Parts: sequence; C-alpha cells; structure tokens
Amino acid sequence: MTPSIRARAWVLTSAFTAATMLLAGCAGEPTTATDASAVSTGLVGDQADGGEPTPGGTLSFATYNSVSSLDPANRQDGGATGGGEMAAIYDLLMRYDLATRDFEPQLAQSLTSNGENTVWTLTLRENAAFSDGTPVDADAVQWSINLYLEKKGTHAQVWTASVDRISSPDAKTIVFTLEQPWDEFPILFTTGPGMVVAPSSRPHRPVSCSPILAIPTQRRCWPRFPDSTRNRTPDSNPSKAPYRT
Repeated sequence: MTPSIRARAWVLTSAFTAATMLLAGCAGEPTTATDASAVSTGLVGDQADGGEPTPGGTLSFATYNSVSSLDPANRQDGGATGGGEMAAIYDLLMRYDLATRDFEPQLAQSLTSNGENTVWTLTLRENAAFSDGTPVDADAVQWSINLYLEKKGTHAQVWTASVDRISSPDAKTIVFTLEQPWDEFPILFTTGPGMVVAPSSRPHRPVSCSPILAIPTQRRCWPRFPDSTRNRTPDSNPSKAPYRT
C-alpha cells in the first residue's frame, strides 16, 4: 500500500469512528426538558403609563429596514420591513387584534365565511373614500388587488394559489371563492392585498409619490424616506378610535 493510499485510509477510518461516536451520543437517553417557566412575551423594559391621549406630539422609533416605496406591491410589506409604516399610512381592510386574538374589520365593515371556509364575503363601510374624494368601493378594491398581483407583490403567490375567483354583487360587497378551505384567509387583508390603492392614482403619478389613500393621513413625496412626516386629515373610518393609528 502506497503512503498516499494509507493516508486516505486513515482519514476515512477516523471519520467513520467520529461519526459512529456521534450517532451513539444521539441515541442516548433524552435530556431533561428546558424549564421555560421564567420566559414571558411582551414589551421589553418598564413601560410608563401613557396618560390620556392628546392631539399632536412626536413619536420616534427604530425599524429594521427603511421604507423605500409607498406602493404595497413594490416592497416587502411585512412588519419588520416597512409593514408597520405601511399599515399606518394605508387603512387596512382587516387588522389583527392582540386583545381578542382575532382578525377585526378596519376599512372593511365585515368579513364572513360560509360553513366550509371556502367562500368569504367582504363588506365595505358606507361613505368610505380616498383622500381625493373617490369612493372606496368594490371596483376599487378589486383593481388594487389585481394591481398587486400583476406587479407580483410579496404575497401574490399565496393569493394566486388560494383564491379561485372574485365577484362583486354590488358596490359594497366582494365575494372571494377559495381553491380549498382556509380559516385564516383574513390574514391576507392585513398585508399588501389589504392596502387599498386608489385607481385614480394611475397613470397620473407613481404611488410612491403623494399616493391617494383611504386613510386618515396624507404624505409628501420622499426620495428614500429618511424622515416620516404625516399630516392628519379627516378620518375615513367612523369606527376608528380618535387616536388610533
């Protein structure tokens, strides 16, 4: 046996021995379960009482990633990548309520399903309007969703795989028929598909510059959005608490 062959044989033998010892260790008795009794979830640090809400003031906070576009289809619309800011700018169709642990209507009046969770009916609020005065109706919502899918937004693939067809029996009602039962379908309306862009925003101007929104704020055009300044306008959602954002 040549030296090079002996060397390779030694390496292979050593590797086999180490692997055998590792497998033997993995096959031993299970370790004691980790004590998680001291683990809790919630805000970090002591939180002072905010007191009674008042108009005005400044809120400063740090985010994982800056907002690069106000078009929901042009960016990641998750919470850590601008989703929080986008949710504050757009009036989402649905929101997740941490207190009730359920999806609650926001811009929508209601979202109900049939017994099999295969057909979902979304009803819009009366008199809801975009900041330019055009109505937030079924046609506008469908147009916005189609734009999101056409531009391949973050959740477009999930939507396409889940939704079979959409119909609108009237101006305030949209019916979504799914490919198969899904009891958490409302979650899609808490992200990009639920951020309704006004049809009147195209093709006159890009959504990323002074967008037309169904929201209680108006926004000026940002180059890269290093600072976020929003001016409050009359609230389009009569059910929203006066200081809720």
